[in-house]
Amino acid sequence: MKSRLKRLEKFGSSNQHPAAPRSREKSMTRFIIFDVNGMTAIDSSAALVLHDLIEMYVKHGTKVLLVAHFVPIKVKNILSNSRILELVEYDELNRQQGDVFFKTIQDALHLVDYIEACGEAEPMRRRSTEESIPPSILNNFV
Repeated sequence: MKSRLKRLEKFGSSNQHPAAPRSREKSMTRFIIFDVNGMTAIDSSAALVLHDLIEMYVKHGTKVLLVAHFVPIKVKNILSNSRILELVEYDELNRQQGDVFFKTIQDALHLVDYIEACGEAEPMRRRSTEESIPPSILNNFV
């Protein structure tokens, strides 16, 4: 997974040969969305790898969002216990609904669009929804 993501960041495609010269700047990767729909299990080793990967993105200024319509409680607990959920971006609407997962990729992209349009420097998790997201965008989440 790490090598595929690195290739996507470097070239914009996983089909490019790894020895090819870089065609994308590192700064071009500002957001990454992990769609964890269908994740029915995760062990502690995989959680550690995922944590380290997400932590690396966050340290480099890339905002990470998780998408899942449904996550089994066992998986949610492991993600929480491994402190992955503390690293990802969310909005207060998600938090008020009890989790940090966006229900669809489209919902996550609405937040990305909003951050891009407004030039938000601070993560959305530090503000309340009412203060940061206009009602027109909130309607897309419901």
